[in-house]
Amino acid sequence: MLASSSSVEPAFTGPCGGDGERCDARPEGSGDVAIAAAPVALCSTFSKQTICVACAIALQKMEGLYLSAPRALYIRGLLVGLKPMVYRRDSNVPGNRILNAMSNADLALLQPHLEKVPLKLRQRLQSSHRSITKVYFPDCGIASVVAVGGGERRQAEVAVIGREGMTGLPVVYGTDRSPCDIFMQVEGHGHCIGAQKLRQALDQSLTLFRCLLRYAHALSVQADYTALANARGCIEEKLARWLLMARDRLDCDEMIVTHEFLALMLGVRRAGVSEALQAFEVKGLVQTARGSVTILDREGLEECANGLYGVPEAEYERLLGCTEKGDVCAASSIL
Repeated sequence: MLASSSSVEPAFTGPCGGDGERCDARPEGSGDVAIAAAPVALCSTFSKQTICVACAIALQKMEGLYLSAPRALYIRGLLVGLKPMVYRRDSNVPGNRILNAMSNADLALLQPHLEKVPLKLRQRLQSSHRSITKVYFPDCGIASVVAVGGGERRQAEVAVIGREGMTGLPVVYGTDRSPCDIFMQVEGHGHCIGAQKLRQALDQSLTLFRCLLRYAHALSVQADYTALANARGCIEEKLARWLLMARDRLDCDEMIVTHEFLALMLGVRRAGVSEALQAFEVKGLVQTARGSVTILDREGLEECANGLYGVPEAEYERLLGCTEKGDVCAASSIL
Protein backbone atom coordinates (compact mmCIF):
# COMPACT_ATOMS: atom_id res chain seq x y z
CA MET A 1 0.00 0.00 0.00
CA LEU A 2 1.59 3.26 -1.12
CA ALA A 3 -0.85 5.52 0.62
CA SER A 4 -3.79 5.27 2.96
CA SER A 5 -7.22 6.02 1.57
CA SER A 6 -7.92 7.92 4.79
CA SER A 7 -6.05 10.80 3.16
CA VAL A 8 -8.51 10.91 0.27
CA GLU A 9 -10.95 13.78 0.55
CA PRO A 10 -14.61 12.76 0.34
CA ALA A 11 -15.02 14.74 -2.90
CA PHE A 12 -17.17 12.07 -4.51
CA THR A 13 -20.65 11.03 -3.48
CA GLY A 14 -22.14 8.12 -5.37
CA PRO A 15 -25.72 7.23 -6.31
CA CYS A 16 -26.50 6.02 -2.79
CA GLY A 17 -25.89 9.49 -1.36
CA GLY A 18 -23.03 8.40 0.85
CA ASP A 19 -24.95 8.51 4.12
CA GLY A 20 -25.96 4.88 4.46
CA GLU A 21 -24.57 1.81 6.09
CA ARG A 22 -21.29 0.24 5.09
CA CYS A 23 -21.20 -2.24 2.23
CA ASP A 24 -20.80 -5.90 3.12
CA ALA A 25 -17.01 -5.83 2.69
CA ARG A 26 -14.14 -6.15 5.12
CA PRO A 27 -10.84 -4.50 4.22
CA GLU A 28 -7.87 -6.61 5.20
CA GLY A 29 -5.61 -3.67 6.02
CA SER A 30 -6.05 -0.23 7.47
CA GLY A 31 -7.00 2.27 4.84
CA ASP A 32 -7.99 -0.27 2.18
CA VAL A 33 -10.96 0.49 -0.01
CA ALA A 34 -13.09 -2.64 -0.41
CA ILE A 35 -15.52 -3.16 -3.27
CA ALA A 36 -18.60 -5.29 -2.71
CA ALA A 37 -19.18 -7.61 -5.65
CA ALA A 38 -22.94 -7.10 -5.86
CA PRO A 39 -24.65 -3.70 -5.91
CA VAL A 40 -26.25 -2.68 -2.63
CA ALA A 41 -28.77 0.00 -1.83
CA LEU A 42 -26.55 2.04 0.48
CA CYS A 43 -22.84 2.56 0.99
CA SER A 44 -20.37 4.94 2.57
CA THR A 45 -18.23 7.48 0.78
CA PHE A 46 -14.46 7.37 0.52
CA SER A 47 -14.22 9.18 3.83
CA LYS A 48 -15.41 5.93 5.42
CA GLN A 49 -13.16 3.88 3.16
CA THR A 50 -15.85 1.63 1.69
CA ILE A 51 -17.78 1.90 -1.56
CA CYS A 52 -20.42 -0.22 -3.26
CA VAL A 53 -20.33 -1.25 -6.91
CA ALA A 54 -22.94 1.32 -7.94
CA CYS A 55 -20.78 4.15 -6.60
CA ALA A 56 -17.57 2.57 -7.89
CA ILE A 57 -18.94 2.39 -11.43
CA ALA A 58 -20.16 5.96 -11.20
CA LEU A 59 -16.68 7.06 -10.07
CA GLN A 60 -15.13 4.97 -12.80
CA LYS A 61 -17.17 6.72 -15.47
CA MET A 62 -16.50 10.13 -13.98
CA GLU A 63 -12.74 9.56 -13.77
CA GLY A 64 -12.41 7.41 -16.90
CA LEU A 65 -10.92 4.61 -14.81
CA TYR A 66 -10.95 0.88 -15.45
CA LEU A 67 -12.35 -0.93 -12.42
CA SER A 68 -11.77 -4.65 -12.27
CA ALA A 69 -11.23 -6.21 -8.83
CA PRO A 70 -8.83 -7.43 -7.61
CA ARG A 71 -6.62 -5.18 -9.75
CA ALA A 72 -5.26 -1.91 -8.45
CA LEU A 73 -7.28 1.28 -8.91
CA TYR A 74 -5.72 4.71 -9.11
CA ILE A 75 -7.83 7.28 -7.26
CA ARG A 76 -6.57 10.83 -7.67
CA GLY A 77 -2.99 9.60 -7.96
CA LEU A 78 -3.10 7.26 -4.95
CA LEU A 79 -2.67 3.52 -5.44
CA VAL A 80 -5.32 1.70 -3.47
CA GLY A 81 -5.53 -2.11 -3.29
CA LEU A 82 -8.93 -3.64 -3.94
CA LYS A 83 -9.82 -6.58 -1.66
CA PRO A 84 -13.34 -7.74 -2.60
CA MET A 85 -15.26 -9.59 0.08
CA VAL A 86 -17.21 -11.44 -2.61
CA TYR A 87 -16.09 -11.47 -6.22
CA ARG A 88 -18.77 -12.73 -8.56
CA ARG A 89 -16.30 -14.19 -11.07
CA ASP A 90 -14.36 -16.30 -8.56
CA SER A 91 -12.35 -19.44 -9.20
CA ASN A 92 -15.56 -21.45 -9.54
CA VAL A 93 -16.88 -19.24 -12.31
CA PRO A 94 -15.10 -19.51 -15.66
CA GLY A 95 -14.17 -17.07 -18.36
CA ASN A 96 -16.95 -18.40 -20.57
CA ARG A 97 -18.73 -15.39 -22.03
CA ILE A 98 -22.24 -16.80 -21.75
CA LEU A 99 -21.81 -17.41 -18.04
CA ASN A 100 -20.30 -13.96 -17.66
CA ALA A 101 -23.27 -12.43 -19.47
CA MET A 102 -25.77 -13.87 -17.00
CA SER A 103 -27.23 -11.98 -14.11
CA ASN A 104 -26.00 -12.85 -10.62
CA ALA A 105 -29.29 -14.58 -9.89
CA ASP A 106 -29.15 -16.76 -13.02
CA LEU A 107 -25.52 -17.63 -12.47
CA ALA A 108 -26.35 -18.65 -8.90
CA LEU A 109 -28.80 -21.23 -10.25
CA LEU A 110 -26.06 -22.92 -12.27
CA GLN A 111 -22.94 -22.38 -10.18
CA PRO A 112 -23.51 -25.16 -7.60
CA HIS A 113 -23.76 -27.68 -10.45
CA LEU A 114 -20.90 -26.47 -12.66
CA GLU A 115 -17.94 -28.83 -12.71
CA LYS A 116 -14.54 -27.78 -13.98
CA VAL A 117 -13.35 -30.24 -16.63
CA PRO A 118 -10.50 -30.62 -19.13
CA LEU A 119 -11.53 -30.64 -22.77
CA LYS A 120 -9.16 -32.98 -24.57
CA LEU A 121 -8.32 -33.11 -28.27
CA ARG A 122 -10.96 -35.12 -30.18
CA GLN A 123 -13.13 -35.42 -27.07
CA ARG A 124 -16.75 -35.85 -28.08
CA LEU A 125 -19.00 -33.36 -26.30
CA GLN A 126 -22.18 -34.32 -28.12
CA SER A 127 -23.05 -37.40 -30.18
CA SER A 128 -25.48 -37.34 -33.07
CA HIS A 129 -28.88 -38.84 -32.34
CA ARG A 130 -27.89 -39.60 -28.75
CA SER A 131 -29.52 -38.19 -25.63
CA ILE A 132 -27.51 -35.27 -24.24
CA THR A 133 -26.47 -35.85 -20.64
CA LYS A 134 -24.00 -33.01 -20.15
CA VAL A 135 -23.77 -29.43 -21.38
CA TYR A 136 -20.34 -27.80 -21.74
CA PHE A 137 -19.29 -24.17 -21.37
CA PRO A 138 -15.71 -23.94 -22.72
CA ASP A 139 -13.29 -21.47 -21.18
CA CYS A 140 -10.73 -22.04 -23.89
CA GLY A 141 -10.19 -24.32 -26.86
CA ILE A 142 -12.31 -24.86 -29.96
CA ALA A 143 -15.09 -27.36 -30.56
CA SER A 144 -16.53 -28.16 -33.98
CA VAL A 145 -20.20 -28.68 -34.69
CA VAL A 146 -20.24 -31.29 -37.44
CA ALA A 147 -23.19 -32.26 -39.61
CA VAL A 148 -23.16 -35.96 -40.46
CA GLY A 149 -24.90 -37.56 -43.41
CA GLY A 150 -24.21 -40.95 -44.97
CA GLY A 151 -21.07 -41.94 -43.10
CA GLU A 152 -17.69 -40.45 -42.24
CA ARG A 153 -17.02 -39.25 -45.78
CA ARG A 154 -20.07 -37.03 -45.73
CA GLN A 155 -19.29 -34.76 -42.81
CA ALA A 156 -18.83 -31.00 -42.66
CA GLU A 157 -18.15 -28.44 -39.97
CA VAL A 158 -21.12 -26.09 -39.73
CA ALA A 159 -20.07 -24.00 -36.71
CA VAL A 160 -17.37 -23.59 -34.10
CA ILE A 161 -17.74 -23.09 -30.36
CA GLY A 162 -15.22 -21.57 -27.99
CA ARG A 163 -15.32 -19.51 -24.83
CA GLU A 164 -18.17 -17.47 -26.31
CA GLY A 165 -20.50 -20.44 -26.45
CA MET A 166 -21.89 -23.68 -25.13
CA THR A 167 -23.00 -27.11 -26.27
CA GLY A 168 -26.35 -28.73 -25.58
CA LEU A 169 -28.64 -26.23 -27.29
CA PRO A 170 -31.26 -28.96 -27.92
CA VAL A 171 -31.81 -28.90 -24.15
CA VAL A 172 -32.60 -25.18 -24.38
CA TYR A 173 -34.97 -25.85 -27.27
CA GLY A 174 -36.87 -28.41 -25.20
CA THR A 175 -35.55 -31.60 -26.77
CA ASP A 176 -32.76 -33.99 -25.82
CA ARG A 177 -30.69 -34.71 -28.94
CA SER A 178 -29.35 -33.43 -32.25
CA PRO A 179 -28.28 -34.99 -35.55
CA CYS A 180 -24.93 -33.13 -35.21
CA ASP A 181 -21.74 -34.20 -33.47
CA ILE A 182 -19.64 -31.80 -31.40
CA PHE A 183 -16.02 -32.62 -30.60
CA MET A 184 -12.90 -30.75 -29.55
CA GLN A 185 -10.57 -29.65 -32.34
CA VAL A 186 -8.26 -27.58 -30.12
CA GLU A 187 -7.94 -28.82 -26.56
CA GLY A 188 -8.76 -26.58 -23.63
CA HIS A 189 -10.83 -26.63 -20.47
CA GLY A 190 -14.21 -25.44 -19.27
CA HIS A 191 -17.20 -26.28 -17.12
CA CYS A 192 -20.01 -28.76 -17.57
CA ILE A 193 -23.42 -29.18 -16.02
CA GLY A 194 -25.85 -32.07 -16.11
CA ALA A 195 -28.55 -31.61 -18.73
CA GLN A 196 -31.29 -32.22 -16.19
CA LYS A 197 -29.84 -29.60 -13.83
CA LEU A 198 -29.85 -27.10 -16.68
CA ARG A 199 -33.48 -27.94 -17.48
CA GLN A 200 -34.44 -27.32 -13.87
CA ALA A 201 -32.66 -23.96 -13.87
CA LEU A 202 -34.37 -22.97 -17.13
CA ASP A 203 -37.74 -23.84 -15.57
CA GLN A 204 -36.96 -21.47 -12.70
CA SER A 205 -35.70 -18.47 -14.70
CA LEU A 206 -37.15 -16.85 -17.79
CA THR A 207 -34.15 -14.50 -18.01
CA LEU A 208 -31.75 -17.47 -18.12
CA PHE A 209 -33.85 -19.04 -20.86
CA ARG A 210 -33.76 -15.80 -22.86
CA CYS A 211 -30.01 -15.46 -22.42
CA LEU A 212 -29.34 -18.94 -23.81
CA LEU A 213 -31.83 -18.41 -26.63
CA ARG A 214 -29.85 -15.34 -27.69
CA TYR A 215 -26.73 -17.43 -27.95
CA ALA A 216 -28.66 -20.06 -29.91
CA HIS A 217 -29.67 -17.34 -32.36
CA ALA A 218 -26.08 -16.11 -32.65
CA LEU A 219 -24.85 -19.64 -33.37
CA SER A 220 -27.53 -20.10 -36.00
CA VAL A 221 -26.33 -16.91 -37.73
CA GLN A 222 -22.79 -18.32 -37.70
CA ALA A 223 -24.10 -21.53 -39.31
CA ASP A 224 -25.98 -19.42 -41.89
CA TYR A 225 -22.73 -17.77 -42.92
CA THR A 226 -20.99 -21.13 -43.05
CA ALA A 227 -23.63 -22.17 -45.58
CA LEU A 228 -23.05 -18.94 -47.50
CA ALA A 229 -19.29 -19.52 -47.47
CA ASN A 230 -19.68 -23.09 -48.68
CA ALA A 231 -22.07 -22.09 -51.45
CA ARG A 232 -20.50 -18.85 -52.69
CA GLY A 233 -17.05 -18.49 -51.15
CA CYS A 234 -13.77 -19.45 -52.77
CA ILE A 235 -11.13 -21.38 -50.83
CA GLU A 236 -9.22 -18.21 -49.90
CA GLU A 237 -12.35 -16.55 -48.50
CA LYS A 238 -13.38 -19.62 -46.51
CA LEU A 239 -9.88 -20.13 -45.15
CA ALA A 240 -9.55 -16.48 -44.11
CA ARG A 241 -12.89 -16.70 -42.30
CA TRP A 242 -11.92 -19.88 -40.44
CA LEU A 243 -8.55 -18.49 -39.34
CA LEU A 244 -10.22 -15.33 -38.02
CA MET A 245 -12.86 -17.30 -36.13
CA ALA A 246 -10.18 -19.53 -34.60
CA ARG A 247 -8.11 -16.48 -33.63
CA ASP A 248 -11.11 -14.95 -31.86
CA ARG A 249 -11.44 -18.01 -29.67
CA LEU A 250 -7.78 -18.74 -28.98
CA ASP A 251 -6.41 -15.27 -28.18
CA CYS A 252 -3.21 -16.30 -29.93
CA ASP A 253 -1.90 -15.45 -33.39
CA GLU A 254 -0.19 -18.84 -33.73
CA MET A 255 -2.47 -21.82 -34.33
CA ILE A 256 -1.29 -25.42 -34.26
CA VAL A 257 -3.10 -26.79 -37.29
CA THR A 258 -2.16 -28.91 -40.29
CA HIS A 259 -3.18 -28.46 -43.91
CA GLU A 260 -5.08 -31.75 -43.69
CA PHE A 261 -7.05 -30.50 -40.70
CA LEU A 262 -7.96 -27.21 -42.42
CA ALA A 263 -9.00 -29.07 -45.55
CA LEU A 264 -11.29 -31.31 -43.47
CA MET A 265 -12.86 -28.33 -41.69
CA LEU A 266 -13.46 -26.44 -44.92
CA GLY A 267 -14.54 -29.44 -46.96
CA VAL A 268 -11.94 -28.84 -49.67
CA ARG A 269 -8.84 -30.58 -51.00
CA ARG A 270 -5.59 -30.32 -49.07
CA ALA A 271 -3.81 -28.97 -52.14
CA GLY A 272 -6.27 -26.10 -52.27
CA VAL A 273 -5.53 -25.16 -48.65
CA SER A 274 -1.78 -25.27 -49.30
CA GLU A 275 -2.13 -22.98 -52.31
CA ALA A 276 -4.32 -20.52 -50.38
CA LEU A 277 -1.87 -20.40 -47.48
CA GLN A 278 1.00 -19.79 -49.88
CA ALA A 279 -0.93 -16.89 -51.41
CA PHE A 280 -1.60 -15.46 -47.93
CA GLU A 281 2.09 -15.79 -47.07
CA VAL A 282 3.16 -13.94 -50.21
CA LYS A 283 0.81 -11.09 -49.22
CA GLY A 284 2.27 -11.01 -45.71
CA LEU A 285 -1.00 -12.07 -44.07
CA VAL A 286 0.24 -15.24 -42.40
CA GLN A 287 3.41 -17.14 -41.69
CA THR A 288 3.36 -20.91 -42.01
CA ALA A 289 5.55 -23.59 -40.50
CA ARG A 290 5.20 -27.32 -40.21
CA GLY A 291 1.95 -27.89 -38.34
CA SER A 292 1.23 -24.23 -37.57
CA VAL A 293 -0.14 -21.00 -39.02
CA THR A 294 0.59 -17.58 -37.53
CA ILE A 295 -1.58 -14.57 -38.37
CA LEU A 296 0.46 -11.48 -39.20
CA ASP A 297 -2.16 -9.14 -40.66
CA ARG A 298 -5.66 -9.52 -39.24
CA GLU A 299 -7.14 -6.63 -41.23
CA GLY A 300 -5.77 -8.12 -44.42
CA LEU A 301 -7.41 -11.45 -43.63
CA GLU A 302 -10.72 -9.72 -42.97
CA GLU A 303 -10.51 -8.18 -46.44
CA CYS A 304 -9.77 -11.61 -47.90
CA ALA A 305 -12.86 -13.03 -46.17
CA ASN A 306 -14.89 -10.68 -48.39
CA GLY A 307 -17.90 -10.25 -46.11
CA LEU A 308 -18.08 -13.86 -44.89
CA TYR A 309 -16.60 -12.83 -41.53
CA GLY A 310 -17.93 -10.09 -39.27
CA VAL A 311 -21.72 -10.22 -39.44
CA PRO A 312 -22.16 -13.23 -37.10
CA GLU A 313 -19.57 -11.76 -34.75
CA ALA A 314 -21.36 -8.41 -34.66
CA GLU A 315 -24.67 -10.16 -34.00
CA TYR A 316 -23.14 -12.03 -31.07
CA GLU A 317 -21.81 -8.80 -29.56
CA ARG A 318 -25.20 -7.13 -30.01
CA LEU A 319 -26.94 -9.92 -28.13
CA LEU A 320 -24.41 -11.06 -25.55
CA GLY A 321 -21.49 -8.71 -25.62
CA CYS A 322 -20.16 -6.85 -22.57
CA THR A 323 -17.97 -3.81 -22.76
CA GLU A 324 -14.60 -3.98 -21.07
CA LYS A 325 -15.49 -1.34 -18.52
CA GLY A 326 -18.14 -3.22 -16.62
CA ASP A 327 -21.27 -1.90 -18.33
CA VAL A 328 -24.40 -4.02 -18.23
CA CYS A 329 -24.26 -7.00 -20.58
CA ALA A 330 -26.63 -7.00 -23.51
CA ALA A 331 -27.97 -10.39 -22.41
CA SER A 332 -29.23 -8.82 -19.21
CA SER A 333 -30.77 -5.79 -20.84
CA ILE A 334 -32.58 -6.91 -24.00
CA LEU A 335 -36.21 -7.82 -23.43
